[in-house]
Amino acid sequence: MKRYLKYFALMCIAVSCTKTQNGGTDDPIPIDPETTIYGRVTDNAGSPVGFAVVSDGVTCVRTGSDGVYQIASAKKNNMVYICPPPYYTVSSNFSQPQFYQLLKEGPGVAERHDFVLISDPEQDNHTRFVFGDIHVYNDNSAGYFSNLFVSKVNAILKPGIHKIPVGLTLGDMSWDLHWYKSNYRNTKYIALANALNLPVFNTVGNHDHDMKFEGKWINSKQELEDTGEDWTVEIPYREKQGPTCYSWNIGKIHYISMDDVLTLDDGTGADDGRGCTLGFTEPDLQWLKEDLKFVSPTKPIVLSVHIPFSNIEGTKRSSYEKLTRFAGLNSEHMLEPFNGYNLRLVLSAHIHNLYNNKVTIGNVSFPEFNCGAVCGHFWSTSPKGLSICSDGVPNGFRIMEWSGENLKSNIYQPLEKQGFYPFRSYDRNCIEITGEKSQAEAMASGFYTKSTDNYVYISIWDWKEGWSVSVTENGKNLPVENLGRIYDPLALLMRSNGMSSVSKAGFDMRRVKASSANSTLVITVKDEYGHSATETMKRPKEFSIATYKSEDYSKNI
Repeated sequence: MKRYLKYFALMCIAVSCTKTQNGGTDDPIPIDPETTIYGRVTDNAGSPVGFAVVSDGVTCVRTGSDGVYQIASAKKNNMVYICPPPYYTVSSNFSQPQFYQLLKEGPGVAERHDFVLISDPEQDNHTRFVFGDIHVYNDNSAGYFSNLFVSKVNAILKPGIHKIPVGLTLGDMSWDLHWYKSNYRNTKYIALANALNLPVFNTVGNHDHDMKFEGKWINSKQELEDTGEDWTVEIPYREKQGPTCYSWNIGKIHYISMDDVLTLDDGTGADDGRGCTLGFTEPDLQWLKEDLKFVSPTKPIVLSVHIPFSNIEGTKRSSYEKLTRFAGLNSEHMLEPFNGYNLRLVLSAHIHNLYNNKVTIGNVSFPEFNCGAVCGHFWSTSPKGLSICSDGVPNGFRIMEWSGENLKSNIYQPLEKQGFYPFRSYDRNCIEITGEKSQAEAMASGFYTKSTDNYVYISIWDWKEGWSVSVTENGKNLPVENLGRIYDPLALLMRSNGMSSVSKAGFDMRRVKASSANSTLVITVKDEYGHSATETMKRPKEFSIATYKSEDYSKNI
């Protein structure tokens, strides 16, 4: 944190240098007649920074060797922001990176906005902390957010362990319904997030849109049909949390955050009117083309969005073809700007599940990591001290360590467990789920009554190519059966006890058959980077919330 905070004063100086017209007499910048936003980009030593990309959300321009940029902007987005070149960064106001500035003058008035960048020559090795759906929406959720999530992240941020840590949210930091229902606005989330000891860049989610902007319900679906944008409901987000489409460089990686949410509120004020669908607006696609014109075709690109491009089964999610306004811009073309570029990875959230897919849309292929949810199922199971998503995956976040152009580590870190904790085992002989809420799912997955067949089930999350699982009994390897997608027993148990309103089937459930009801099994799961986790499973293993709350088997990071 200190690494970023010590430069906060520099950014304050940069903001205070904001001027109109010719920027005053102390450092005049000649401007073109049509220019409405301009300024100079310098480093913390006062030297000009060339090749920095600056945008108003519509156009992207690059600074010259003198650090000067000019934009002929209509000021639609009411902001200007910078994409630092590699090996530069920006200061942070607590956890908020200061890479954008709100405009102060009317559309026809030229105004000056300077930026100060900080030399950061060791960016090739950096760590991304990736946070899916957080949902701080009332005092209880705020308590779990601070005591479980913030404390976990800050405890991990020990000097020398994670190089250049930078956070990234994947949308739904707060919850628009509760901005009014509970008077819990996104500003309260921002205040709590400022306790994080690292800078955090944001991605906008569907619940970060204000459907009741300035007290009036917005028919965003009609606005989409009429204008091709759901621009109005995003105004409060832009004012408090920054641009909805932007980019930045860290070392050899070009990061892009985009708004892929098209809101479909009907304007009636009904809670269930907050519909949304996957898609990019035409202006956002035009901005993307502007950004990519300054990116080398070979440079790795990591794209963050909220709504995933693929569903848990690995098939393509439906998109916005059903909207009349977008009939000619279907999902096969939504990633066309990336043709000829190196789209290395897509990070998404929204589903509150954890899964990974290889995706092809049009001519663009890429791996997609859906990153689970910090809040699980809206923090509903956290009161029991065992926070899980609706598919049984622990509440958590990704820690992704980059070396040059390549990932050298990528683990999913549960909030309430230590280190590499990628699976949970169940003694089938002890499982009996009879709660009415989970009856249908339990019967579908075979968990409704107790068994004497001596099966052990192993729920593995974040499974990817290169992973392995092995199970031994008395030193003998047992064959491991892949059951694919079924419901997680613990998620069903939580739901049957009223701690979650929904359960979802997940992938990667394995099964082995033990020789007796009392044999001990040794279960080991390894990932593609060599991380290994082992449980010595003593049976019978009680199937209870208390069992899995206290469990924390050996691990090796």
